[in-house]
Amino acid sequence: MREIERRGRAHRARARREAVAQQTGQPRWVVGVLGPTNRTASLSPDVNDPGKRNVRFPELVEVYREAAEGLVEGGVDLFLVETIFDTLNAKAALFALDELAEARGERVPVMISATITDASGRTLSGQTVEGFWNSVRHAAARSASGLNCALGAEQLRAVRRGARSRRRRARERATPTPACPTSSASTTRRPSAPAS
Repeated sequence: MREIERRGRAHRARARREAVAQQTGQPRWVVGVLGPTNRTASLSPDVNDPGKRNVRFPELVEVYREAAEGLVEGGVDLFLVETIFDTLNAKAALFALDELAEARGERVPVMISATITDASGRTLSGQTVEGFWNSVRHAAARSASGLNCALGAEQLRAVRRGARSRRRRARERATPTPACPTSSASTTRRPSAPAS
């Protein structure tokens, strides 16, 4: 995994970043994404056995650490721990990043982004935005946190307003799904919709 990350996207992205910055005179950054993996540490893969897990926290930390090391070697400027539907997975990624920062003596900035799946304002595993925030605030104090994915701009704005009223945050962000079908499925919201 580390070799793939090192030789892969981050390396190419760094070369592209430098070329675009030179052409435009505008700075560019390479973001290394640590996504959710195909395993969940909090939910059982078997509805008949709620205590069953197909991955352990230390295994997730190891995988995230290996990927993060490869991304750093490839020239990443920023980490994005994103598409968080299971906060325990995100905590494993953040733990791995803390271990890496300690080993290197240098911290790469981190953004954290939870995925809200519907207008209830909960993650896929059922955690509220406030619960998510309280679970990662130890790491979010030195990074930016936010919400992404399943909702359009207006719905995500309402979830953020509710969450903001219950906590104070210096740095936050939101990324609504750029093109998502409406309930009629015959129309689609486009990326320009949030600006209009």
